[in-house]
Amino acid sequence: MNKKLVTCFISYSRRESSIFVEKLISSLPEITFWVDKSIIPGTTWKIELVDAIRNNDVFLYIASDSSMKSIYCELELLNAISNSKPVIPVIGECVDIGQHEILQSIQGVVLENDQEKDFTKIKKAILNAVKIKVDSTISKLIIFEDARFKNTIILNGNRISIGRNPQYTPCSSLVKVGDKYTSKHHLDIIKISNRWILENKSLNGTYVNHKLCEAKVLINNDVIHISKNIYLKYQEESISDILIDYDSTVSSHPSDECS
Repeated sequence: MNKKLVTCFISYSRRESSIFVEKLISSLPEITFWVDKSIIPGTTWKIELVDAIRNNDVFLYIASDSSMKSIYCELELLNAISNSKPVIPVIGECVDIGQHEILQSIQGVVLENDQEKDFTKIKKAILNAVKIKVDSTISKLIIFEDARFKNTIILNGNRISIGRNPQYTPCSSLVKVGDKYTSKHHLDIIKISNRWILENKSLNGTYVNHKLCEAKVLINNDVIHISKNIYLKYQEESISDILIDYDSTVSSHPSDECS
């Protein structure tokens, strides 16, 4: 079968993963892989990389000690996230992704030192990522103050910053909510591989389901407490079952502004 099913950008460290990447590419001919060796001589490599991330279906991150310390791999990962690409970490047996703030929140493929089995798992993960990359649900935050409903925010874009006076960053939408016990920039909710991830930004702490939390992949009906009197409820609903109130939709910035 020579028909290409999907295109995939590979981010990796040449120092540690070149041989692995070459074997992966040759073992999965039905997938078109893009690596930095694909850059055409004479072109501006930074522009080529950003365009390649945008134009490929999936972003495959080969996690190693070198790649997690590489500023170039980090920039590639952030570009993939800002362009809403499905991100798949590939994790070796001895690689600890707990040291990486973003990767530790994403479900990855854990290698078992069996090349045939490992490459089959990677192929399955890539194909599944393409199938689910179109959102089938609407994610929203319902804001409560003094146990009373205050507002509903539809989650859009790639990053939502929440607090009394949250700090604007590129690709970020702002939600101002809180009291004197709420930090100016209390938390961020960022989208990675079609999942919403909470990141605490407050010295006072953020509680999810009454547990102190620095980072968490949000699931339906999670309750986020940002002060004694204010909490947010995260909910997911099928697109076919919800009528979107566009007046309450959080505005987002085009992905082209984030590169």
